[in-house]
Amino acid sequence: MGLAAPGVAPGADPGASGHTHHATPDPAVVLAPGYGRLEFQAPAAGSYTLPILQPAADGAVVLSDGRETTLHALFGGRVAVLSLIYASCNDVNGCPLATAVLHRLKSRLRTEGDLADRLQLVSLSFDPRRDTP
Repeated sequence: MGLAAPGVAPGADPGASGHTHHATPDPAVVLAPGYGRLEFQAPAAGSYTLPILQPAADGAVVLSDGRETTLHALFGGRVAVLSLIYASCNDVNGCPLATAVLHRLKSRLRTEGDLADRLQLVSLSFDPRRDTP
């Protein structure tokens, strides 16, 4: 399932390189971390505790081409990174940021063959009145 970027931050280009480029931002808009390089060092692997992964409940979903399936069918037996968005969201630090980060993750996974094979990225809208296929 491909991911669309309906509303990535103004001027953002989540291109295949995985780098997001921005036009000159409006000085009145403060962008959240995630649009560019993070200004902190991530902790060393294994030096922190991850939350326990739990299964998501299954349910009917409509794909971007209008076909119907189930959430679990989208996972394909893989661990899923599930992003819930409003495609019509216009808060650059909300859903567009989540979509941009998912695109960056997708690009980075291209270099991580084994991990990419075990992981499924899924972005779901939960505003069926405005976010239609």
